[in-house]
Amino acid sequence: MRILVTGVKGMIGSCFAKRAIELGHEVWGVDSEDRGLNDVTFMGARYVRHDCLGGVLEACRKPVDAVVHLA
Repeated sequence: MRILVTGVKGMIGSCFAKRAIELGHEVWGVDSEDRGLNDVTFMGARYVRHDCLGGVLEACRKPVDAVVHLA
């Protein structure tokens, strides 16, 4: 399953992304910050920085199965 996670660099978003990747899902993480509590790229998430909807639209070039909004 392809999952789009907003707020992926925060505590809850990064924990969710890590668990989803462990379960075999493809995670696209979107956040407005370059820096955050956690670096999600080492876990295997694809990270897109955004300033409004630009990053979300970039991450959604392919359909996603679920959106988890934690921003």
